[in-house]
Amino acid sequence: MIQNLLAALRVELRGVVTTLICAAVAASAALVGVLFIAVAIFIWASDNYGRLTASLAMAAFFIVVAAIAATVLLVVQSKARKEAAQQAEKERLEKEEAAKNAPPAWLDPALIPTLLPIGIKAMQIGLKHRGILLALISSAAVGWAMLRERGKPDDGVDDTVAEQPAE
Repeated sequence: MIQNLLAALRVELRGVVTTLICAAVAASAALVGVLFIAVAIFIWASDNYGRLTASLAMAAFFIVVAAIAATVLLVVQSKARKEAAQQAEKERLEKEEAAKNAPPAWLDPALIPTLLPIGIKAMQIGLKHRGILLALISSAAVGWAMLRERGKPDDGVDDTVAEQPAE
């Protein structure tokens, strides 16, 4: 099985290397072709307008080409940054939504093998020391009752303000 995977990887690697080599040769040939066209235009312009004018015209042409390439690069990078930010925001919202809809961590079935021995041991200790168990349960009940009492809304009567006697 691993041999099959390695063979497929070798085939893919050869294809990638071949593609890269062919692309490099094609790019080099295209660059040389553009340079020869630029030299031909320079020779023609220098014959018709003079060497100085032809040199300045060729320099201006290549500066304009560089400016266009730089502008295109900046626009593409800006667009890529915006898309990346949108994708990150979308992923963040999806994670928040998944976290909102996810069941509580204590309901995770993967925790059963971990929590079951702990629960069994706690029950054994609780059965052995019933007084501690009773104290824990009663303190939890009292705490719950106190929290519930604190959360009740007032009936609108303020006990701190005493009524003034009428004169």
